[in-house]
Amino acid sequence: MRYVLEKMFGWVPDLPPVRWALTLPWEQLNALNIGEKLSLVTLALCVTAAGLVAINRFLAMEFSAPLPCNQVRTPRRKKGFGLRYLIVLGAAILPGGLVGALTIPLLMGKSRWREDALKIFLLSLIPLLLLALLHWTEHAWLSTPLDFWFSAIIGLTFSMLQAWLTVKLLREGLGEPEECVPWWPPLALCAQSAGLLLGVRAAFYGL
Repeated sequence: MRYVLEKMFGWVPDLPPVRWALTLPWEQLNALNIGEKLSLVTLALCVTAAGLVAINRFLAMEFSAPLPCNQVRTPRRKKGFGLRYLIVLGAAILPGGLVGALTIPLLMGKSRWREDALKIFLLSLIPLLLLALLHWTEHAWLSTPLDFWFSAIIGLTFSMLQAWLTVKLLREGLGEPEECVPWWPPLALCAQSAGLLLGVRAAFYGL
């Protein structure tokens, strides 16, 4: 069985991207604190999900300017439990709920999906800066017993905001008529991607 697998997939490690990935110092990820790990994983998942939707929209080859949604007639949909109740519940029970509650009015809007997503991204820079401060000061201003929990709460707050941002982008890309969705990538997604690349670069080689 092992011989068969090597014959079938033995060429994969020789691919230039795979060879480059294997040379990265992956052991450096163990040095990250819990908040940084949580933030990087969430950001990678969000960029992947929203990126796939953006690529699919581009491959649709409909490069005309988007139409206002009030000019496109769509069949009336049956209302369900609703996303807003889940968001309110998450803001109430998760750490950082106060910060998350501030984004609820932005998340509930339906006319400016991308603008609201960018505002949520800018709001998420607050916990990101706290994580960076915690890293750069080498935890000197925080006692050791609180270090883990403080980092986890900050990372969870950042991750929650990034997840809500991605829900915003996915709701536009998957819930709106195609005629209303621009084919170009959202600015918030570009900012997420840049943040992910910078975070991975910092994790492997430092800033």
